[in-house]
Amino acid sequence: MRYYVLSTPAGDEVVRLSGGSAAYFETSTGRWVPDPLLAAEVRFGGEWRQVESHELPPGVAPVNEEQPRLRKSRSLRRGRHTRK
Repeated sequence: MRYYVLSTPAGDEVVRLSGGSAAYFETSTGRWVPDPLLAAEVRFGGEWRQVESHELPPGVAPVNEEQPRLRKSRSLRRGRHTRK
């Protein structure tokens, strides 16, 4: 997961990119909001600077970068027309 910051007169705008999808941090709600068009703007715009998760502005919550959880194995469901 990569984080980018754009410094503006109104304050810093923070964006995260993960797997080609982008989301910006909304400070009023404290949540990451997905925005599919923002990824292209960050990649091709020159004003965004990449930062590490420990360098994020105060108040921005980084996403847990843990390993994805493994699914618990489930028994296969039998359909109505299968033999028992």
